[in-house]
Parts: sequence; structure tokens; C-alpha cells
Amino acid sequence: MNRVLGLLMAALIALSTAGCYEQLGEIDRTQANALKKVDFYGVWYRSSVVTDMPASAGFGFVGQTNFGGSGGKVLFDIQEKSLIVYPFTETVKDGD
Repeated sequence: MNRVLGLLMAALIALSTAGCYEQLGEIDRTQANALKKVDFYGVWYRSSVVTDMPASAGFGFVGQTNFGGSGGKVLFDIQEKSLIVYPFTETVKDGD
């Protein structure tokens, strides 16, 4: 009798847990404002802006940019765990 009761309980547990299984699909763990890779294709202009500096600094100011100076153009190379930025230099035909 105990053996039949044990098998009945095992079958009941197996059937109850099998009913809870469902396919979850793909889990997306990106942040809310994630950008797509295609947004980084092509040539970009690089610029740096001073956002903070100590009052004792003898040069620069908050809001100072170097756009048009040493900024230049860059290309992005998107890897699995990093974003690599390469400088882009345009060549002019018969420029030498």
C-alpha cells in the first residue's frame, strides 16, 4: 500500500511541475536608452568639451571645446565588450 501511495505521490508531483513550464524566449538585458550598432556607422566628428575643472587650474574654462581644432573625424569599431575609435584621415587626389 505504501509503495502505491508513493508512486501516486511521485506521479502527482511530476504532473504538477510539468504544467508550470513555459517557453520564455530571448531575454533582453540592454539598458533603457540603448543605441543600435547601425547608428555608429560612417564618419563622425570628434569634439571634446570641458565639463568640470578645479578653480586653481591656470588654463581653460568649463564649456571650452576644441571643435575645429584638434577634433577631427573618427570611425567607430564596435566589439563585443568594447568600442574602439579610429582617427579618419581624408586624402585629396593629387594633393601632394
